[in-house]
This record gives sequence, C-alpha cells and structure tokens, in this order.
Amino acid sequence: MKKIIALLICLLVIPLNVHAANYIASNLEETLESENIKYKIGGYKESPDKVNIYLFRGQGCDRCQDFLKFVSDTLLKDYSDYFNLVSYEVYNHPQNEDLLNKVIAHLNDKSIDGVPLILVGDGYFIGYDKSMNSSILKELEEAYNAKERVDIIDEVTNTEEEKKTETDKPNRSVILFIIGMFFIGSLFYILKSNSDKQEIMATLYEIEEKLKSKK
Repeated sequence: MKKIIALLICLLVIPLNVHAANYIASNLEETLESENIKYKIGGYKESPDKVNIYLFRGQGCDRCQDFLKFVSDTLLKDYSDYFNLVSYEVYNHPQNEDLLNKVIAHLNDKSIDGVPLILVGDGYFIGYDKSMNSSILKELEEAYNAKERVDIIDEVTNTEEEKKTETDKPNRSVILFIIGMFFIGSLFYILKSNSDKQEIMATLYEIEEKLKSKK
C-alpha cells in the first residue's frame, strides 16, 4: 500500500501539461539600451496592429548592432507606425538558442548558421549589411499591407504547443486511471474485512507492476 501511495504522490506533483521553455524576449528599447545604441523613441508605441520584426542576436555581435543602428536611424524615424521589434539574445540564453534552432528547422534553410537572423512577415534575412536595407523596407511594407499576415514565431510556437498537447493526452489518461484505481482500491481496503485485505493488496500490486512495465 505504501508503494501505491508513493506512486500517487509522485504523479500528483507532476504537471499534467508541461509547456515549452519560456523564451526571453526583449522589446525595442530594452534591446537598444542593452547594446548601448543611442535612439529617439519619438512616436513609437508597441501595438498588435503592427508587424513584428524578430531579431535573433548575440550580445556584442557587430552585425546585430549594425542592424539595430539601422532600426534606430531609419525605421524609428520613418516607419515607427509599421513595426514592433522583438529580439531574442542567444549567446547568454540557451532557451532562445533552442527557439532559433526551431525556427531554422521550420524555414528548412541549412544556410542559416548563426546571428543575426531577421524575420519580417514571411520573409527572413541571414546576417546583415547595408545592402539589405531596401529589401528589409520592402518586406516590411508588404507585410504591413498584407490582408493575411504571417508571423513565423507564432507558427513555430503554435506547432510546438500542438505537439505538447498531443503528447500529454495519453499521459493524462494514464494518470487519471491510476488515481481512480488507487481510490477504488482504498475504498475497498477500508470496507472489506481483514481477511480480504491481502487479496486486495495483491491485486493492486499486480496493477501497479503492469503499469510500470508499460512505461
């Protein structure tokens, strides 16, 4: 009986639904300040109506800083109504690197081998130099004016959650079955006479062993 109680306690403290790792995102101001880039925020305000520009970066990465200077000098000045900036620093946050790897797998592009990686709508840019500026602006305008917007990070995280949910379904059923068997067994254990307790214990122990063998 003690083994069954211990098993139940272990199952109760395990969450029924384990969510994906909490990724650490920084907004525009946090990102610029962390890289010591001067900026004038002007009329910029974050809004769900705007396009998310996602930046995978590394602290102190030269090309990442060059892109952020482009954001500060050009996008903030002329396109502040178009975009939100969301950055994921990967050098010091393994969970963000994990997200980067999932994005790379989603894009199915083996040429992506580091940072910066810039996502705008359904487009993306590997690395950064000034020659990309016009293409980034074009992609931003198209994404902003699109009837149906695409958000690659949403696609990746939604797929991840769907997989977690599907994985949790059988686990939840097993847990509920074990809990039910425990309480039914406990009830019979209390109500039955002492002469029947050994038989009940043997049955419960047999069920416990079968469940262990299925793991």
